[in-house]
Amino acid sequence: MWRVPIILLVACHHDPTPAPSLPDGTPDSVVDAPSFPLLSVGPFTPQPCTGGLPSTPTCPINVIELDGVGAVGGTFEFVAQALGSGTYLSDVAFVAGPVGIHVENVEVFVVASGTVTSSGFEVVLDVLPGERVGLSAVALVGFDPTDQLLLRFDAITPLP
Repeated sequence: MWRVPIILLVACHHDPTPAPSLPDGTPDSVVDAPSFPLLSVGPFTPQPCTGGLPSTPTCPINVIELDGVGAVGGTFEFVAQALGSGTYLSDVAFVAGPVGIHVENVEVFVVASGTVTSSGFEVVLDVLPGERVGLSAVALVGFDPTDQLLLRFDAITPLP
């Protein structure tokens, strides 16, 4: 099997218009997804890396569990660092649980200052059981590393 690293640059446009929200505070634009089923994780606030190497107290790896969207035991992992003009997500990877996962078209939503901005990237991955598939890096231009994120997928299923 060939392994090819995937490098992603996600540019976000920050719209200062407040997004409508539901009674629980969830932005309406996050919930209303007419183009595909709502398969989302979050929102969550990343723990920023302030220095040092990943997996140290000052540079935690953010581990987002994917059980709630059908990838039992699977995780989405990354390190969030401040970048001059935004946030840099490094060491980005999907890690499969005991049955593996199939992932299609992940969309990253940034929830900042009452607004919601989304940036999508197209990717189709089959992550074998116990395997880690890295995505190299994601840049979220114009956002702070402590802004909330939400992940949404076109499809995420266990491997057959």
